[in-house]
Amino acid sequence: MFWLLVLVMAGILVTYVLTFAILTLARGGDLTAVLTGSGTRVGDLWLMQGLQALFVFCLPPLLLCRIGWENTASWLSWRRARELDLLVAAFSMVAALPLINVLVAWNESWQLPACLSGVEAWMQQQEQAAAQVTDRMLGETSPTGLLLNFVVIALLAGLGEEMLFRGTLQRLLAEAFSPRRRRAGLAVSRGSVVGAIWLTAFLFSAIHLQFYGLVPRMLLGAWLGYLLWWTGSLWVPVLAHALNNAVSLSFGMAANRGWLSQESVDSLGLGGSWWLCVVSVLALAGCVCYFGRSRRQLP
Repeated sequence: MFWLLVLVMAGILVTYVLTFAILTLARGGDLTAVLTGSGTRVGDLWLMQGLQALFVFCLPPLLLCRIGWENTASWLSWRRARELDLLVAAFSMVAALPLINVLVAWNESWQLPACLSGVEAWMQQQEQAAAQVTDRMLGETSPTGLLLNFVVIALLAGLGEEMLFRGTLQRLLAEAFSPRRRRAGLAVSRGSVVGAIWLTAFLFSAIHLQFYGLVPRMLLGAWLGYLLWWTGSLWVPVLAHALNNAVSLSFGMAANRGWLSQESVDSLGLGGSWWLCVVSVLALAGCVCYFGRSRRQLP
């Protein structure tokens, strides 16, 4: 855990230094503008996001394996996933959309007590800053821009965040919760895995600093954690995470092009379409039943 924290902090530092150096050498870019998403080119945002995915999310787990003399494929659960597991995981991400909309609307309605007004104002500022960055990137509708958005936002983010959170942090926490079993060379207990899944999901959500989406993102992180536990392959949550980002990205870019309204997407499962939320819950329950059964069939 100590070395993981050191490597992540070093990755953050390297990301900022490289971004500042590249932008300064290229055209005197303003790093502050890149971080806030205002007054900067979308290419600067792609650069920042790409370097972050590489140095903060992808490299620390790989380097940690070298430090601990661990087999990378075994440690990160890079075993081949079954095709049906991948299909069901992908289906679950699409089926969850109405339920996620309901949870987002509920989470956004939260209000802190008056004594925490300063904290609430800071949270709103973080939301606005994140929205500015996202809007700038989604506003790019050229073929090259669409491709880079999918690579950076969907593929790199899906792979890197799953390597760090589910592949590494979740495993470390599960072992930390079962120290005696770990020292005896036994598999960690079921309770330790469940606790690690939910704590990792909370940290995964909190680190985004988007507090009005804290609960939906935490539940998404927990689902990804269970997918790894149920299937034994990191590629399943990687696919699910990348698909979730890609679907959100597609809807956002379609709204920017005028093909559909963002309100129509965000309202799925709400108001008159409340029944879609019921369908969503039933579909996810079916996915849970499938993975629960298939997990017992694993060798």
